Amino acid sequence: MPHNQFKWSKDLLNSNSKEFAFFDWDNGFGFMQPGQAVSYDNAGRTMIYNSKPNADKNATEAAIACGKAYLQQVFTEYMGY
Repeated sequence: MPHNQFKWSKDLLNSNSKEFAFFDWDNGFGFMQPGQAVSYDNAGRTMIYNSKPNADKNATEAAIACGKAYLQQVFTEYMGY
């Protein structure tokens, strides 16, 4: 089936899909992946939730970076409307 109009959708039945979830609110976002979930407050520029506080610092920073990149792409597209 054609799915071009659903750029931000995800095929949950595709076993090759990367496992992650992104969510956002008025001034922050969350990014979840296997083994870790983080939430970030844009106003305070701080992580407000980390499901694995003892996780490797690089893995946590990578999760936040992925969430920031995802938010940036969503916001850029939104501003184009």
